[in-house]
Amino acid sequence: MYKLIFIFSFLSGTLFGFKSQADEYSKLKEWLYKTPEGKECTQDKEFWGDRKLVEKYSIKYKNDYSGEYDTYVFYSVLCMGGAYNMVNMFVEESKETVSKYRVINFAEPVIDYTFIKKYSKKLKEKVDHVKKWKLLGFSTKNMLVNSVYEAKTKAIGTFNKGRGLGDANSYSLYKFNKGKWLLVKAADDSTYDGKVNPILIFEAK
Repeated sequence: MYKLIFIFSFLSGTLFGFKSQADEYSKLKEWLYKTPEGKECTQDKEFWGDRKLVEKYSIKYKNDYSGEYDTYVFYSVLCMGGAYNMVNMFVEESKETVSKYRVINFAEPVIDYTFIKKYSKKLKEKVDHVKKWKLLGFSTKNMLVNSVYEAKTKAIGTFNKGRGLGDANSYSLYKFNKGKWLLVKAADDSTYDGKVNPILIFEAK
């Protein structure tokens, strides 16, 4: 008898937990799709199939202002995708906004390139090579491509492919710091030369 009660309690808690989480994710997506940023996301259920669209994460950190520990909650929402790039939008829970959520903006380097044409033996044609480049500053973006969150380091890494071969690509690394996401490293390869040879654009010291 006690065994049956235990099993029922366990299953009920598990099932209700899944339902509660599903409701939470449903409300999040409903909110996101109504925002200007979220309207860019693909909402076609047939397109996504059985893919899990939302992942929830939490980070505990010490608040410098209060001296107490806070829990930062954020979500990764699958927004659009193609043959070799999957695009996610990140949303954080916030007490400072009217709604419960807020879309996260990430820093992005703006680069000015000067290219020259050189012959590629591998591709057997002339392709662009970087003659010189200059970091103009930083902008922001609300979508990350092929992003992966690592809980151990509290970091989000991205790898954006310019094409399937991966020779043209960009890489960014963001680390969580006291409630904010900081860009700590960025590399970029804007040449379609058949080689993966990114330039280190920025690295925090």
